[in-house]
Amino acid sequence: MSASEIDFDKLNNDGLFYAGDQLLLAAQVLIGLLDSRELPEEIIRKHPTLVVGIALLAHLDERAEERRIMKEAELNTLGKIADAIANSKAGDNDK
Repeated sequence: MSASEIDFDKLNNDGLFYAGDQLLLAAQVLIGLLDSRELPEEIIRKHPTLVVGIALLAHLDERAEERRIMKEAELNTLGKIADAIANSKAGDNDK
């Protein structure tokens, strides 16, 4: 995909939507931790650093899970390749 094909406005909008979503989720976590009845928007205004910190931790956790899944898939693929090579060599030895 070339740079001319990338819709940067859509990427920006998607990023802003994702970030806003993460902040609201983090605010809800903080509401639960503080046993508060305030709205998420009020919590974000009162405790922006805590909300951003919680959102960042959640984001990093999601990324770590994605990396774990990718690593598992890579290892699985490498195992299949190794098995195929071993079976191929075993077949060559039978000839």
